[in-house]
Amino acid sequence: MPLSREEAYELLELPVGTDQDSIRTSYKRLATKWHPEKNNNNPQAQKKFQLISTAYRRLTTNDERLQNLNK
Repeated sequence: MPLSREEAYELLELPVGTDQDSIRTSYKRLATKWHPEKNNNNPQAQKKFQLISTAYRRLTTNDERLQNLNK
């Protein structure tokens, strides 16, 4: 089931409507924290990392596509 924008913001620990720079910063922080290579002994790390990555794509892909269309 696809993530809603609200769920994506929640996974990235951000309020709805946060700017793109803050989204990127939060993603980098959480991706580093939950990266599977840094959490070998945590079986949930890979799933959390995947969710964070999906949330980041959800919040950035549509905005980038719209920006390109408006150029």
